[in-house]
This record gives sequence, C-alpha cells and structure tokens, in this order.
Amino acid sequence: MTVQNGFNDIVLTKNGGEERFPLKHLENHFIVIPEFLLESNQTVDLKVYIRPTNHLYSRKPEIGVDNLAGFSATGELLLRYEHAEGNYQAEKKDQINSEKRIFCPKKYEQSIMFPRFAQFLQQNPSQPCISPNPGDRRTCLSALVKLPEPWNDNDLYLVIFKLHKVNIREINMLIETAFVVQSNDTRAERLTANKYRNDRKPFLVLLRNVLAGRLPFEGKAKAAAKKAYKKKKKQ
Repeated sequence: MTVQNGFNDIVLTKNGGEERFPLKHLENHFIVIPEFLLESNQTVDLKVYIRPTNHLYSRKPEIGVDNLAGFSATGELLLRYEHAEGNYQAEKKDQINSEKRIFCPKKYEQSIMFPRFAQFLQQNPSQPCISPNPGDRRTCLSALVKLPEPWNDNDLYLVIFKLHKVNIREINMLIETAFVVQSNDTRAERLTANKYRNDRKPFLVLLRNVLAGRLPFEGKAKAAAKKAYKKKKKQ
C-alpha cells in the first residue's frame, strides 16, 4: 500500500510487470503577484504556494465493488499523510489520513493539465472563482476553460481549492481535487452561467479577503454585519 502525498512516482505492479506514473508535473507550483495591494493600502510581493493532493490522480473506492486487498497488492490503493494545520506544504509523517483512494489512470491523464492551470492563474490572477456548493464558505472553485487537444472545445478543467494565510506575504493554496467536465456540468455552470454572476469573485479578491483574516468570499461589509449581529445577540 502506498502511503504518501508527496511527489514520488506511483509504481504499479501488475501482470508480472511494473508501471510508473511520475508526479513531478504536480510539484513546486506557485504564483507570484508583485505589488499586491492590501486593504491597508500597503503593497507586498505576494507568493501563493500551490499544493495538490492525491485526489488529482485517484478516485473514491466503490463499496462492494472494489477489491481493496487486490488494489493494495498492486500499489493502486493509496493513503496519504495528514497535512500540517495551516501549512499544507508540510506532512505529519506520524499521522495517516483514514481516507482510502484508488489510483485512476483517467484522472492521472487529466492531472497533466494542472501545470497549465497554475500558469494560467499566474497570467490571469483576476480569474473568476465561486463556491462549488451553496453554503460552503471556505472551498473555492475555478477552472481552466480552453483545453488543448484531444479535449473538446466544451470541456473545462475544474479546480477545487482552499486558501490559508501564512503571513502577510504568503498564502497556501491546497488543491482538494481537479478534473475535466463538460460545460453542462452543474459545477461548471456555476462558473459560466449568467444567473451566478453575482456570486463569483476574482481570485485577487479572494486573496485579499484571506489576507485580511476573512473567509474567501466574505467582504468587509459582510464581515462587519456578521460581527454586529453577534454583538447584538449577546446583549
């Protein structure tokens, strides 16, 4: 059984042979936004560290269908170490997450798109983002829209992530999952349909909110109203 959420090759042993799936394309991604304007009107060179998880190249087990012992023997059953709280770059080597995942060749092929997304975000930091599910205040959704061949014109590479402030100049971006869908997927529609336009915010705004100590989609006015409500409730 493979226990890692690092970037060593996934090695599968099947039919008397060995097959390797490199993960180097997911390693060492970050973007830099020079002279990023904070709410205090101070400018900083902001660095966003991008940390993918094994969800980019694995799937959930199907209960009653998947033989986990068999997948463990071939190396397809994956476990991961816990990420350190507030520092997604660090692993807790003494803590294994209870979640089991199965290596997925289809998702692995899709993960080759991830460096393109990181590059696109560097070039387009005002890329629109939205919550993938109504009521989810912490998780963010964005996408790479123009995919290369052999993908179709109506395919999108969706990326679901969380942001965490390290300090005033650094943010960690944990990529919870990423996958290709068609434009009529309900999550894709949240990014593209006109009826959701008021719920979307530029990536830059999410960063500014997080650096100010708020949730990604929580602006100053909303935070102030929430604070006032809590104060009134206590009285």
